[in-house]
Amino acid sequence: MIRLSFFTFLFLCPMIIFGQTGNTTTGFQALYSNTTGSYNTANGYQALFSNATGSENTAIGFYALRSNTVGYNNTANGVNALRMNTTGYNNTANGVEALYSNTTGFNNTANGSYALHKNTGPILGFATAGTQNTATGSYTLYNNFIGDWNTATGIAALYNNTSGRENTANGGSALYSNTTGNSNTAIGVDALASNVDGHYNTAVGYNAGRYNDASGINATAIGYAAINTQNNQVRLGNTYVTSIVGGVNWTGLSDRRAKKNIHAKVPGLSFINLLQPVTFNIDLDALDEIIKPKDPETNRLIDSLRMARSPEEKEIIAKARASKEKIVYSGFIAQDVEIAAQSLGYDFSGVDAPENDKTPYGLRYAEFVVH
Repeated sequence: MIRLSFFTFLFLCPMIIFGQTGNTTTGFQALYSNTTGSYNTANGYQALFSNATGSENTAIGFYALRSNTVGYNNTANGVNALRMNTTGYNNTANGVEALYSNTTGFNNTANGSYALHKNTGPILGFATAGTQNTATGSYTLYNNFIGDWNTATGIAALYNNTSGRENTANGGSALYSNTTGNSNTAIGVDALASNVDGHYNTAVGYNAGRYNDASGINATAIGYAAINTQNNQVRLGNTYVTSIVGGVNWTGLSDRRAKKNIHAKVPGLSFINLLQPVTFNIDLDALDEIIKPKDPETNRLIDSLRMARSPEEKEIIAKARASKEKIVYSGFIAQDVEIAAQSLGYDFSGVDAPENDKTPYGLRYAEFVVH
Protein backbone atom coordinates (compact mmCIF):
# COMPACT_ATOMS: atom_id res chain seq x y z
CA MET A 1 0.00 0.00 0.00
CA ILE A 2 1.25 3.47 -0.91
CA ARG A 3 1.28 5.84 2.04
CA LEU A 4 1.32 9.61 1.55
CA SER A 5 2.58 12.02 4.16
CA PHE A 6 0.24 14.78 5.22
CA PHE A 7 2.37 17.40 3.45
CA THR A 8 2.50 15.39 0.23
CA PHE A 9 -1.26 15.02 0.36
CA LEU A 10 -1.61 18.77 0.93
CA PHE A 11 0.66 19.48 -2.05
CA LEU A 12 -1.36 17.32 -4.41
CA CYS A 13 -4.86 18.10 -3.19
CA PRO A 14 -4.95 21.59 -1.60
CA MET A 15 -8.66 22.15 -2.29
CA ILE A 16 -9.70 19.64 0.31
CA ILE A 17 -7.92 21.61 3.05
CA PHE A 18 -9.67 24.87 2.20
CA GLY A 19 -13.10 23.30 1.94
CA GLN A 20 -14.24 24.27 -1.56
CA THR A 21 -17.28 22.51 -2.96
CA GLY A 22 -18.04 20.77 -6.20
CA ASN A 23 -14.52 20.73 -7.67
CA THR A 24 -13.22 17.80 -9.71
CA THR A 25 -9.57 17.35 -10.65
CA THR A 26 -7.63 14.80 -12.66
CA GLY A 27 -3.99 15.46 -13.44
CA PHE A 28 -0.81 16.63 -11.71
CA GLN A 29 -1.28 20.05 -10.03
CA ALA A 30 -4.68 20.59 -11.59
CA LEU A 31 -6.48 23.35 -9.63
CA TYR A 32 -3.27 23.58 -7.58
CA SER A 33 -3.74 27.17 -6.27
CA ASN A 34 -7.48 27.07 -5.71
CA THR A 35 -8.69 28.69 -2.49
CA THR A 36 -12.44 29.34 -2.54
CA GLY A 37 -13.35 28.62 -6.13
CA SER A 38 -16.16 26.11 -6.48
CA TYR A 39 -17.77 23.88 -9.11
CA ASN A 40 -14.64 23.76 -11.24
CA THR A 41 -13.50 20.81 -13.31
CA ALA A 42 -9.83 20.47 -14.22
CA ASN A 43 -8.56 17.51 -16.22
CA GLY A 44 -4.95 17.66 -17.38
CA TYR A 45 -1.47 18.66 -16.27
CA GLN A 46 -1.71 22.02 -14.43
CA ALA A 47 -5.17 22.67 -15.80
CA LEU A 48 -6.59 25.67 -13.89
CA PHE A 49 -3.27 25.73 -12.00
CA SER A 50 -3.49 29.38 -10.86
CA ASN A 51 -7.20 29.48 -10.13
CA ALA A 52 -7.91 31.00 -6.73
CA THR A 53 -11.53 32.13 -6.46
CA GLY A 54 -12.87 31.53 -9.93
CA SER A 55 -15.86 29.24 -10.09
CA GLU A 56 -17.78 27.17 -12.61
CA ASN A 57 -14.83 26.73 -14.94
CA THR A 58 -14.08 23.63 -16.97
CA ALA A 59 -10.55 22.97 -18.20
CA ILE A 60 -9.64 19.82 -20.11
CA GLY A 61 -6.15 19.50 -21.52
CA PHE A 62 -2.52 20.30 -20.75
CA TYR A 63 -2.27 23.88 -19.35
CA ALA A 64 -5.92 24.57 -20.16
CA LEU A 65 -6.95 27.75 -18.30
CA ARG A 66 -3.61 27.52 -16.46
CA SER A 67 -3.36 31.25 -15.58
CA ASN A 68 -6.98 31.75 -14.58
CA THR A 69 -7.30 33.35 -11.13
CA VAL A 70 -10.79 34.79 -10.69
CA GLY A 71 -12.38 34.25 -14.11
CA TYR A 72 -15.61 32.32 -14.08
CA ASN A 73 -17.94 30.40 -16.38
CA ASN A 74 -15.11 29.55 -18.78
CA THR A 75 -14.77 26.32 -20.75
CA ALA A 76 -11.45 25.27 -22.24
CA ASN A 77 -11.04 22.00 -24.14
CA GLY A 78 -7.62 21.43 -25.68
CA VAL A 79 -3.93 21.84 -25.00
CA ASN A 80 -3.24 25.45 -23.94
CA ALA A 81 -6.84 26.47 -24.55
CA LEU A 82 -7.48 29.78 -22.74
CA ARG A 83 -3.92 29.37 -21.43
CA MET A 84 -3.39 33.01 -20.37
CA ASN A 85 -6.88 33.82 -19.14
CA THR A 86 -6.84 35.53 -15.74
CA THR A 87 -10.10 37.39 -15.13
CA GLY A 88 -12.01 36.81 -18.37
CA TYR A 89 -15.39 35.17 -18.04
CA ASN A 90 -18.07 33.43 -20.13
CA ASN A 91 -15.49 32.27 -22.69
CA THR A 92 -15.54 28.97 -24.56
CA ALA A 93 -12.44 27.61 -26.25
CA ASN A 94 -12.42 24.25 -28.04
CA GLY A 95 -9.19 23.32 -29.80
CA VAL A 96 -5.45 23.48 -29.36
CA GLU A 97 -4.44 26.98 -28.20
CA ALA A 98 -7.88 28.36 -28.89
CA LEU A 99 -8.16 31.77 -27.17
CA TYR A 100 -4.58 31.17 -25.98
CA SER A 101 -3.68 34.82 -25.25
CA ASN A 102 -6.99 35.90 -23.78
CA THR A 103 -6.53 37.52 -20.38
CA THR A 104 -9.54 39.71 -19.61
CA GLY A 105 -11.77 39.21 -22.65
CA PHE A 106 -15.28 37.94 -22.06
CA ASN A 107 -18.17 36.38 -23.98
CA ASN A 108 -15.86 34.95 -26.65
CA THR A 109 -16.34 31.60 -28.38
CA ALA A 110 -13.51 29.88 -30.24
CA ASN A 111 -14.07 26.50 -31.86
CA GLY A 112 -11.03 25.23 -33.72
CA SER A 113 -7.29 24.99 -33.28
CA TYR A 114 -5.67 28.42 -32.82
CA ALA A 115 -9.01 30.20 -33.19
CA LEU A 116 -8.86 33.69 -31.60
CA HIS A 117 -5.30 32.81 -30.64
CA LYS A 118 -4.05 36.35 -29.94
CA ASN A 119 -7.22 37.84 -28.47
CA THR A 120 -6.54 39.59 -25.16
CA GLY A 121 -9.42 41.68 -23.83
CA PRO A 122 -10.40 45.20 -22.75
CA ILE A 123 -7.69 47.85 -22.62
CA LEU A 124 -7.67 51.38 -21.31
CA GLY A 125 -10.37 53.37 -23.04
CA PHE A 126 -11.90 50.34 -24.79
CA ALA A 127 -14.17 48.55 -22.37
CA THR A 128 -15.41 45.97 -24.90
CA ALA A 129 -12.13 45.36 -26.75
CA GLY A 130 -11.52 41.69 -27.42
CA THR A 131 -15.01 40.65 -26.39
CA GLN A 132 -18.16 39.17 -27.96
CA ASN A 133 -16.26 37.41 -30.74
CA THR A 134 -17.24 34.06 -32.26
CA ALA A 135 -14.70 32.05 -34.24
CA THR A 136 -15.46 28.64 -35.73
CA GLY A 137 -12.73 26.89 -37.67
CA SER A 138 -8.97 26.50 -37.41
CA TYR A 139 -7.08 29.82 -37.40
CA THR A 140 -10.28 31.87 -37.52
CA LEU A 141 -9.70 35.37 -36.12
CA TYR A 142 -6.18 34.17 -35.33
CA ASN A 143 -4.56 37.60 -35.01
CA ASN A 144 -7.50 39.34 -33.40
CA PHE A 145 -6.15 41.47 -30.56
CA ILE A 146 -8.83 43.89 -29.43
CA GLY A 147 -11.51 43.57 -32.12
CA ASP A 148 -15.01 42.90 -30.82
CA TRP A 149 -18.39 41.68 -32.05
CA ASN A 150 -16.77 39.74 -34.91
CA THR A 151 -18.10 36.44 -36.26
CA ALA A 152 -15.88 34.18 -38.36
CA THR A 153 -16.75 30.73 -39.70
CA GLY A 154 -14.38 28.77 -41.94
CA ILE A 155 -10.66 28.06 -41.86
CA ALA A 156 -8.60 31.27 -41.61
CA ALA A 157 -11.66 33.51 -41.89
CA LEU A 158 -10.77 37.01 -40.60
CA TYR A 159 -7.29 35.59 -40.00
CA ASN A 160 -5.40 38.90 -39.88
CA ASN A 161 -8.01 40.94 -38.04
CA THR A 162 -6.44 42.88 -35.18
CA SER A 163 -8.84 45.61 -34.07
CA GLY A 164 -11.60 45.50 -36.68
CA ARG A 165 -15.05 45.17 -35.17
CA GLU A 166 -18.55 44.08 -36.14
CA ASN A 167 -17.36 42.00 -39.09
CA THR A 168 -19.00 38.80 -40.30
CA ALA A 169 -17.03 36.29 -42.38
CA ASN A 170 -18.49 32.94 -43.45
CA GLY A 171 -16.21 30.88 -45.67
CA GLY A 172 -12.60 29.79 -45.79
CA SER A 173 -10.28 32.84 -45.92
CA ALA A 174 -13.24 35.21 -46.06
CA LEU A 175 -12.03 38.70 -45.02
CA TYR A 176 -8.60 37.07 -44.63
CA SER A 177 -6.54 40.28 -44.91
CA ASN A 178 -8.80 42.51 -42.85
CA THR A 179 -6.95 44.20 -40.00
CA THR A 180 -8.84 47.32 -38.91
CA GLY A 181 -11.88 47.35 -41.20
CA ASN A 182 -15.27 47.52 -39.50
CA SER A 183 -18.81 46.35 -40.24
CA ASN A 184 -17.99 44.22 -43.29
CA THR A 185 -19.92 41.11 -44.34
CA ALA A 186 -18.31 38.38 -46.45
CA ILE A 187 -20.06 35.13 -47.34
CA GLY A 188 -18.20 32.61 -49.48
CA VAL A 189 -14.69 31.22 -49.80
CA ASP A 190 -12.21 34.09 -50.30
CA ALA A 191 -15.01 36.67 -50.17
CA LEU A 192 -13.55 40.14 -49.49
CA ALA A 193 -10.23 38.42 -48.83
CA SER A 194 -8.19 41.48 -49.91
CA ASN A 195 -9.97 44.00 -47.72
CA VAL A 196 -7.59 45.50 -45.16
CA ASP A 197 -9.13 48.61 -43.62
CA GLY A 198 -12.29 49.18 -45.65
CA HIS A 199 -15.65 49.58 -43.94
CA TYR A 200 -19.30 48.68 -44.63
CA ASN A 201 -18.54 46.36 -47.55
CA THR A 202 -20.60 43.31 -48.50
CA ALA A 203 -19.56 40.37 -50.65
CA VAL A 204 -21.62 37.24 -51.30
CA GLY A 205 -20.24 34.38 -53.42
CA TYR A 206 -17.02 32.50 -54.06
CA ASN A 207 -14.25 35.05 -54.63
CA ALA A 208 -16.81 37.87 -54.46
CA GLY A 209 -15.01 41.11 -53.72
CA ARG A 210 -11.76 39.09 -53.60
CA TYR A 211 -9.72 41.78 -55.29
CA ASN A 212 -11.61 44.86 -54.14
CA ASP A 213 -9.70 47.95 -53.09
CA ALA A 214 -8.13 47.17 -49.72
CA SER A 215 -9.68 50.37 -48.34
CA GLY A 216 -13.04 50.27 -50.10
CA ILE A 217 -16.11 51.75 -48.43
CA ASN A 218 -19.77 50.79 -48.81
CA ALA A 219 -19.20 48.54 -51.82
CA THR A 220 -21.36 45.49 -52.53
CA ALA A 221 -20.37 42.53 -54.73
CA ILE A 222 -22.82 39.69 -55.29
CA GLY A 223 -22.00 36.59 -57.31
CA TYR A 224 -18.97 34.49 -58.22
CA ALA A 225 -15.91 36.73 -58.71
CA ALA A 226 -17.97 39.91 -58.65
CA ILE A 227 -15.51 42.78 -58.15
CA ASN A 228 -16.05 46.37 -57.07
CA THR A 229 -13.75 49.01 -58.49
CA GLN A 230 -14.81 52.07 -56.49
CA ASN A 231 -16.61 53.11 -53.32
CA ASN A 232 -20.41 53.15 -52.98
CA GLN A 233 -20.80 50.71 -55.86
CA VAL A 234 -23.02 47.64 -56.21
CA ARG A 235 -21.79 44.93 -58.59
CA LEU A 236 -24.03 42.02 -59.59
CA GLY A 237 -22.13 39.15 -61.16
CA ASN A 238 -18.82 39.00 -63.00
CA THR A 239 -17.89 40.09 -66.52
CA TYR A 240 -19.19 36.79 -67.97
CA VAL A 241 -22.82 37.45 -66.97
CA THR A 242 -25.05 37.88 -70.01
CA SER A 243 -28.42 38.57 -68.42
CA ILE A 244 -29.86 40.00 -65.22
CA VAL A 245 -33.51 39.03 -64.98
CA GLY A 246 -36.35 40.12 -62.73
CA GLY A 247 -40.12 39.77 -62.68
CA VAL A 248 -40.60 43.53 -62.96
CA ASN A 249 -38.66 46.50 -64.27
CA TRP A 250 -36.20 48.30 -62.02
CA THR A 251 -37.84 51.06 -59.97
CA GLY A 252 -36.05 54.39 -59.72
CA LEU A 253 -36.66 57.20 -57.25
CA SER A 254 -39.19 59.74 -58.59
CA ASP A 255 -40.96 61.23 -55.58
CA ARG A 256 -41.49 65.01 -55.61
CA ARG A 257 -41.06 65.07 -51.85
CA ALA A 258 -37.49 63.84 -52.24
CA LYS A 259 -36.51 66.22 -55.05
CA LYS A 260 -35.30 69.81 -54.91
CA ASN A 261 -33.86 72.42 -57.31
CA ILE A 262 -36.39 71.29 -59.93
CA HIS A 263 -35.85 73.04 -63.30
CA ALA A 264 -37.16 72.40 -66.84
CA LYS A 265 -33.70 72.52 -68.43
CA VAL A 266 -33.68 69.19 -70.29
CA PRO A 267 -32.42 69.87 -73.86
CA GLY A 268 -34.68 67.19 -75.35
CA LEU A 269 -34.34 66.71 -79.12
CA SER A 270 -31.16 68.78 -79.37
CA PHE A 271 -29.46 66.28 -77.07
CA ILE A 272 -31.05 63.22 -78.70
CA ASN A 273 -29.95 64.35 -82.16
CA LEU A 274 -26.32 64.37 -81.02
CA LEU A 275 -26.42 60.74 -79.92
CA GLN A 276 -24.97 58.16 -82.26
CA PRO A 277 -26.27 54.62 -81.66
CA VAL A 278 -23.85 51.84 -82.60
CA THR A 279 -23.53 48.07 -82.49
CA PHE A 280 -20.58 46.45 -80.76
CA ASN A 281 -19.08 43.40 -79.05
CA ILE A 282 -17.55 43.39 -75.56
CA ASP A 283 -13.75 42.90 -75.41
CA LEU A 284 -13.38 40.98 -72.14
CA ASP A 285 -9.58 41.02 -72.24
CA ALA A 286 -9.62 44.82 -72.45
CA LEU A 287 -12.21 44.98 -69.66
CA ASP A 288 -10.10 42.70 -67.46
CA GLU A 289 -7.11 44.97 -68.04
CA ILE A 290 -9.09 48.02 -66.95
CA ILE A 291 -10.35 46.53 -63.68
CA LYS A 292 -7.13 44.64 -62.88
CA PRO A 293 -5.82 45.67 -59.44
CA LYS A 294 -2.70 47.84 -59.34
CA ASP A 295 -1.08 45.83 -56.56
CA PRO A 296 1.50 43.42 -58.10
CA GLU A 297 1.06 40.92 -55.26
CA THR A 298 -2.69 40.80 -55.77
CA ASN A 299 -2.20 40.22 -59.48
CA ARG A 300 0.26 37.44 -58.70
CA LEU A 301 -2.40 35.79 -56.56
CA ILE A 302 -4.95 36.13 -59.37
CA ASP A 303 -2.56 34.46 -61.81
CA SER A 304 -1.77 31.64 -59.36
CA LEU A 305 -5.47 30.99 -58.85
CA ARG A 306 -6.02 30.86 -62.61
CA MET A 307 -3.16 28.41 -62.99
CA ALA A 308 -4.59 26.24 -60.22
CA ARG A 309 -8.00 25.89 -61.83
CA SER A 310 -9.02 22.45 -62.98
CA PRO A 311 -9.31 21.73 -66.72
CA GLU A 312 -13.08 21.45 -66.27
CA GLU A 313 -13.33 24.89 -64.68
CA LYS A 314 -11.10 26.43 -67.33
CA GLU A 315 -13.35 25.00 -70.03
CA ILE A 316 -16.49 26.37 -68.39
CA ILE A 317 -14.97 29.85 -68.08
CA ALA A 318 -13.61 29.80 -71.63
CA LYS A 319 -17.07 28.92 -73.00
CA ALA A 320 -18.70 31.64 -70.90
CA ARG A 321 -16.23 34.27 -72.16
CA ALA A 322 -16.64 33.17 -75.78
CA SER A 323 -20.42 33.28 -75.46
CA LYS A 324 -20.33 36.78 -73.96
CA GLU A 325 -18.00 38.14 -76.65
CA LYS A 326 -20.22 36.81 -79.47
CA ILE A 327 -23.22 38.88 -78.39
CA VAL A 328 -23.83 41.90 -80.62
CA TYR A 329 -25.10 44.79 -78.49
CA SER A 330 -26.84 47.98 -79.58
CA GLY A 331 -26.36 51.19 -77.67
CA PHE A 332 -24.14 54.21 -77.18
CA ILE A 333 -20.53 54.83 -76.26
CA ALA A 334 -20.46 56.45 -72.82
CA GLN A 335 -17.67 58.89 -73.68
CA ASP A 336 -19.61 60.04 -76.78
CA VAL A 337 -22.73 60.65 -74.69
CA GLU A 338 -20.68 62.59 -72.14
CA ILE A 339 -19.21 64.83 -74.86
CA ALA A 340 -22.66 65.43 -76.38
CA ALA A 341 -24.12 66.46 -73.01
CA GLN A 342 -21.17 68.72 -72.20
CA SER A 343 -21.48 70.48 -75.57
CA LEU A 344 -24.99 71.55 -74.55
CA GLY A 345 -24.06 72.41 -70.97
CA TYR A 346 -26.27 69.54 -69.87
CA ASP A 347 -25.34 67.78 -66.63
CA PHE A 348 -26.70 64.38 -67.70
CA SER A 349 -27.07 61.77 -64.93
CA GLY A 350 -27.16 58.90 -67.42
CA VAL A 351 -23.36 58.83 -67.73
CA ASP A 352 -21.73 56.85 -64.95
CA ALA A 353 -18.30 58.44 -65.09
CA PRO A 354 -15.62 56.49 -63.18
CA GLU A 355 -13.91 57.80 -60.07
CA ASN A 356 -10.60 56.21 -61.02
CA ASP A 357 -8.82 54.66 -63.99
CA LYS A 358 -9.61 51.13 -62.78
CA THR A 359 -13.35 51.61 -63.24
CA PRO A 360 -14.91 51.42 -66.73
CA TYR A 361 -17.37 54.03 -67.99
CA GLY A 362 -21.02 53.06 -67.83
CA LEU A 363 -24.43 54.28 -68.99
CA ARG A 364 -27.69 54.28 -67.05
CA TYR A 365 -30.03 53.68 -69.95
CA ALA A 366 -33.13 54.23 -67.81
CA GLU A 367 -31.99 57.85 -67.41
CA PHE A 368 -32.52 58.43 -71.14
CA VAL A 369 -36.24 58.34 -70.36
CA VAL A 370 -37.42 61.21 -68.17
CA HIS A 371 -38.88 59.93 -64.90
